[in-house]
Order: sequence, then structure tokens, then C-alpha cells
Amino acid sequence: MRKKRSDSRPDEADEAVDGKTVAPGDETDDVGAEKTEEAEGAVDSDDPKDLERQNSELKDRWLRTAAELENTRKRAARDRRREVESIRNNVILTFLEILDDLDRAVDHIDGDEEDVRKGVKMIHQKFLRKLTDWGVSPFESLGEDFDPSRMEALAAIPAPGSKPDIVVGVIRRGYTIHEKVLRTAQVSVSAPAPFEKDGDDRNTNGIDDTIDQEA
Repeated sequence: MRKKRSDSRPDEADEAVDGKTVAPGDETDDVGAEKTEEAEGAVDSDDPKDLERQNSELKDRWLRTAAELENTRKRAARDRRREVESIRNNVILTFLEILDDLDRAVDHIDGDEEDVRKGVKMIHQKFLRKLTDWGVSPFESLGEDFDPSRMEALAAIPAPGSKPDIVVGVIRRGYTIHEKVLRTAQVSVSAPAPFEKDGDDRNTNGIDDTIDQEA
């Protein structure tokens, strides 16, 4: 009986690449490795002309970036300076308007006292309106509990019948800007009443005066 001739072909899952039998996945790895070697050879070229060209390009790119950063810094500083100048000029113009009103009030200082008083009140109200336009407003302190975050106590005044640390006088008004404290108020607060003698004839040292009389 004749034996069947065995199939000398490689397995269908294998393929021949450059005379070698490799699996399909191995072929992809070899191709990728070849491409990586080619890329590295392009980057790591030892040709002096290529190196000089790359160095020149990098230097030019660095100089352009440095110049752009410097121009951006100068432009930002210039814009900030112009903004500050604009705000300052607007504030000065507002004060000049109030100064004009004060000049007119001074010109009429020898006139009727009631007219002068009305003029000063109008200037005061105008000034407050300007402050309100900027978000600035005074806050009330008189009669309120002392708040160290909004007030500064300059004096303590004995106030019989009143609990301590109540604002009983305003020396300088406080102001807020957009609901944040711009300037604290200077106030005087109530203090506990001083020590008073009881009706049992005891002195401040707590010694009965009758003992001295008997001695």
C-alpha cells in the first residue's frame, strides 16, 4: 500500500516574509520596527549641514517666540496704564464739579445764611450721589452693636441703663463699596457704669465703716 504524500506547504496561518515563515502579527511588528529605524535615522542625522539647518531653525523660532512675549508684556502694561489714567481722570473730573459748587458757595458766603446752608446741603447730596454711582455708600453705626470688622472704637463712655458695647456716638462715618468695607467707622461705645456704693455703708474695700467708729 502506498503512503499518502504529506503536504510540505506551511500552515495556512503562516506567511512567508523575506524567505522566512512568520505569523501575521510578527509581520506587523517587523514593519513598524523598520519605520521607527528610518525615522530615527532622519532625526539623528550626522550630516553637519542638516544639524546646522536644524539649529538655525530652532534659534529663529526661539527669537520669534521671545519677541512675541516681550511685545505682549509691553502691550499689557500699556493697556493697564491707560486704564488707570482713564479712571483717575474720571475721578478728578467729578471732584472738579464739586469744587465748582464749593466756589459758588464761597462767593455767596456773605449772603443770606439760609441760602448758604441750602447750598452746602445740595453740594453734600450731590457728592453722595456721585459716590453711589461708584458703588460707595455710608453705613449706619449709631445705636448698633459694636462690630470690630466695620467699626473702630476710640472712646468708651459710661451709659447707665444701657448694655455695654453699643455705639453711642459716631466720630467718623464708615463706608462700603459694593457691600465690602471701604473705610471703618470711628465710634464711641457704651461702657459699664462705674462702681456705686451699696446702701449698707460699705466702702470700696468692703470694710464696714462701723468698725472704724468702734475703734
